[in-house]
Formats: sequence, structure tokens, C-alpha cells
Amino acid sequence: GPLAKMFRQCLVARPGHKLVRADLASAEALVTGGLAGDEDYMRIARLGTHKYAMACYLKVPVHLGMTDAELKPILDTMEERDTALYRAIKVVIYGSNYLAGPKKLYENNPEEFASQSEAAAFQKFCLNLCPKIGVWRNGVVSQRFKYRPGGWGGQGNRLINPFGYSKEFWDLAGGDGPAAVAYLPQSI
Repeated sequence: GPLAKMFRQCLVARPGHKLVRADLASAEALVTGGLAGDEDYMRIARLGTHKYAMACYLKVPVHLGMTDAELKPILDTMEERDTALYRAIKVVIYGSNYLAGPKKLYENNPEEFASQSEAAAFQKFCLNLCPKIGVWRNGVVSQRFKYRPGGWGGQGNRLINPFGYSKEFWDLAGGDGPAAVAYLPQSI
């Protein structure tokens, strides 16, 4: 926003140097799609996960059989069509990726949903768009999917990312589940 813009104006590169700004938009979604083995989710992440979900929700004629060149101009108009709907879908997708249920989605974002049941309906819709993500999330919690360098596996309650960093999780079916699901994409 405006404060960030003013702050960036305070930064000046030394003579002979340049400041470079990088946008890691959708990086976590791309990694999540890769971990889940979901090429479609990775493609949607590059084009705009929330925009694609919104287009599907509004029954705009989009499908994965379309080329990126066909999809991108349609998806680029989604956020401006209904910013409130866009925000609600964004909250659901991010929250659902890390095991937030309808109750948590509603309680943490009451300005986005009229009720917990509305959050549940949005969540069901969004999860059905990319079912492989749900399978992967549930696999992490049930300890079917534990990444370790060289492939899937793991040791006990330890998750190891492709760079060898690891973390212990002791209550995957309970309080540690969301943190465990978030650990791999966030640490990568």
C-alpha cells in the first residue's frame, strides 16, 4: 500500500548498483501443487488460483483444456468483477491449504462470510476444484506423505524438506496438523 511505497522511496542503491524487486506471488501455491503432484494446480497457481476459482464459481466459461493465452485475459478480469467474492475465495483457498475448517475461516474472517455455513459452502466448492491438494494435506497429517531428500518417506514424526531441513511434529492428527501441512511449502 501507500506506506510500503513511501518506504521503498527511502531506499537508494549505491552508485553502480541496482535495487531489484522480486515478486514471489503464487510461490507457495506452486510448491504445494508440486508436493501434491498436481500439475493442474500448479498451472492454475501461475495464472491466478483465486481468479480461476472465482471464474468457476461465477460459471464463467473457463476450463483447463483452454490454453494459457485463452485463460489469462478472462482470469485477469475476475478480481474487479466482485472484490468481496474474490477476498472470500482467497481466504478459503489459503486457509484450506493449511487445514483451516469452516469454523476457523468464519471466526478469523467474519467480514468475508455471513455465517459459518457460508464459509463451509465456499470451502467445499474450492476443495472440489483441486482434490489432489486435499489428498496431499490429509496424507501429511496421516503420515502417508513425508518428504525426505530423494523421495517420499520420513522418520517418525519428522518432516524433512528437499533441502534437508527438518521439524518434529508430535500431534499430527490434532494441533500440529496445520503446522505440519504448512511446514513443507513454507520452508521450501
